[in-house]
This record gives sequence, structure tokens and C-alpha cells, in this order.
Amino acid sequence: MRNPYSSINELKAGKITAAQEALFDGIIQLWKRKPIYKISVKELIQVSNIARSTFYVYYQNIDELVEDVENYHIFNLINLNQYLMNPEIKSEVYLIYYQETIDYVQKHKNLFYAFLIANINNRFIRKWKDAIKYHLLEREYPLRNNNNCHLILEMVASEVIAAYTFWLTNPYEVNLNSLDKVVSQTLKSIES
Repeated sequence: MRNPYSSINELKAGKITAAQEALFDGIIQLWKRKPIYKISVKELIQVSNIARSTFYVYYQNIDELVEDVENYHIFNLINLNQYLMNPEIKSEVYLIYYQETIDYVQKHKNLFYAFLIANINNRFIRKWKDAIKYHLLEREYPLRNNNNCHLILEMVASEVIAAYTFWLTNPYEVNLNSLDKVVSQTLKSIES
């Protein structure tokens, strides 16, 4: 049986140019202050310090840029966590995965804050949930036989994203050093 979330692997994201990186940073900077429908190309190119013609070399509109930003980061998260699909890896080792993901979220804190808190990006959240579900279902193959498989996956993916959202909102209330116990206990409950 094919993993119903495997289409998340079809996201394409390659290297980005310096101009695209400036546009990515600019859209995130603006997204933190206002919703997408209030962001104009004129405002974006001013913040990004990019020529209007350069914007149109890469994108037809703002939404296309936002989708490229989403895909770029989800693609990176998927690749970062690819080795987790190996069922030989015990849940105690999951902290390595979480540490790499935490490092990624921390490195791109502006993006995650913009998309998860400032102006919620539901499309990004859906893609991230699908990536989490994909990895869990590949790893926990027996879960496919559970009548509540999709509900369990939705709950776990939602909890993971809620935890990152909480951390970004309340950074001083999260003890990252003891996170491994919480993660291990949660993932052990899926395995049983």
C-alpha cells in the first residue's frame, strides 16, 4: 500500500539565487507585519532591494513567491528528516532528529514566526503536517492497519507544530535540555 502522504516528496526546491534569497527575506519581513493580500510587489521590491524586473524573472505574483518559500523550507525539512524512516532507529535516538529540526527552526525563526504566529499560513502548516505524517507512516508501517491511523497522524503532526509554535511564542518557558524525554515518550506511544 502506497503512503498517502508520499506526494509531499514531489515538492521541488533547488538552490536559490541571491535575488531569490533577498525576496524570501523580504516577503517574510513583510508577512510578519501584515497578511499576504496586503503585500504589494512594489513594497516587496523596496524591502528586498531588488528591481521589479528581477522579481518578474522568477515570479508572476506574490503568491507564487510565497509558495516557493514554503516549498523550499518543507523540502529542506523533509531531507533533514529522511533517515528517520529507518525502523531500526529507536525512539531514544529521535532527539537527534528533533535537535536538527530545532536548529533549523531556530536558524529560520523569522519564517516560522511569520507563518505560525504573526499571520498564520495554513498552506505551509498543511505541507509540514503532510511531511511529518509521511515520515511517521513510513517508519511505523504497522500503524497503517490501525482504524484511526489518519487521526493519530493528524494529532501527532498537529502536536509537533503546536509545540514549535509554543516554543516560538514562549521561548523562556521551554527547556530544550529535557525535551528528549517528552519526545521519546510521545513517540513510544505511537510505536505501541
